[in-house]
Amino acid sequence: MLVCYRIEAYIGLGIKSFRASIDEFNFLFQYLV
Repeated sequence: MLVCYRIEAYIGLGIKSFRASIDEFNFLFQYLV
């Protein structure tokens, strides 16, 4: 059960960082264009 919680938290963290990097890319793209 604890392992499942850790995996879920790890996946959630990965999704958050992934979305943050997408937002950063969009910001840089808007700045360039």
